[in-house]
Amino acid sequence: MIATRGRAANKLDSSDNEERSLMGAKKQKLQRFLSAHSNCYFCGGAATTIDHVPSRECFIGRVGPEGYEFPACKRCNNSAGPAEQTVALYRHCTDFAEDIRGRPQVEKLLSGLRNNSPTRVPITEVSANQKRQLARRSNIALQTGDTYAGLPIVGITPDVHHDFKVFSRRLTCALFYRHAGKILPATHMIKTQWIQFAHGRAEKIVADITADMPHLTQTGRVNTNIGQQFSYRWYLDAETETFLFAAQFAMAFFIFGLTARFALETSGEGWESHQSDYPEPFR
Repeated sequence: MIATRGRAANKLDSSDNEERSLMGAKKQKLQRFLSAHSNCYFCGGAATTIDHVPSRECFIGRVGPEGYEFPACKRCNNSAGPAEQTVALYRHCTDFAEDIRGRPQVEKLLSGLRNNSPTRVPITEVSANQKRQLARRSNIALQTGDTYAGLPIVGITPDVHHDFKVFSRRLTCALFYRHAGKILPATHMIKTQWIQFAHGRAEKIVADITADMPHLTQTGRVNTNIGQQFSYRWYLDAETETFLFAAQFAMAFFIFGLTARFALETSGEGWESHQSDYPEPFR
């Protein structure tokens, strides 16, 4: 008995040492990262955390691409959580090509929204007439033997659109930081939009928007196949600090973002200054 208990105690000590070693390595990695990137990519304040943009929840098994970690203050990092949860749910449940590996995430995200943000939960009670109208507006054609009532269409609330807007504007700031090498000025104007992959005109719309975007970034991870889950085309005019992109999230949806200095062209409908994104105390 004494010998057995001793071996058990040694195993526990070994486990504790390994855990402390991992925690120490993680802390050192954070310190090295923040030494090289000391300011929040979003508001410009002192960075104390790492923000993953897009959120890791948007990827199967929460395994996202390398190189999309950004320095962030705790306030800006935490403020993104609710919107990231909403977008991640729709990322997984609207990708009809995704295999069963994403189901546990969908269930977890759906449970979280039901408990914390019920107004973000998909509306399943959609009439056949409503589905018909949406299908026609979106150029979604019925396949042989299908009916409008049987189309996998759910309703979404204004709160969902709001969360996509928040998510898209943060993505705009992150990609600007990555490719311009600087924090987006608070006075810059931002305009974003998103469209579901299943939209009948999605390919045409994306082709038109990306016609003048020369750069294609297909993200990935060393020694890990994460598939075609996140890619984007982009363009940057370094002189005017104008940046635009079109990002594809698997076969779920596209997000478009455009940011530029304040001008007559950027003062119309849909444009808002980046400063409006800041948490209240920073505005």
